[in-house]
Amino acid sequence: MRIAFIGKGGSGKSTVSTLFVDYLSKNFPEKIILAVDADLNIHLARYLGFINIKEENFYLIMKIS
Repeated sequence: MRIAFIGKGGSGKSTVSTLFVDYLSKNFPEKIILAVDADLNIHLARYLGFINIKEENFYLIMKIS
């Protein structure tokens, strides 16, 4: 399943995406959830708790998750 959140700047896309990913991960722990943020500001990663990620660590996080 693929779901996209689109809209103009400041409309709450990152907030809604974060809440949705959190809901899915808590209610379907057996599923792998991949959240992709195409915004250069990477708010989604910060909201999900990935703060100051270096590029080389991204692959390690994805492998572990």
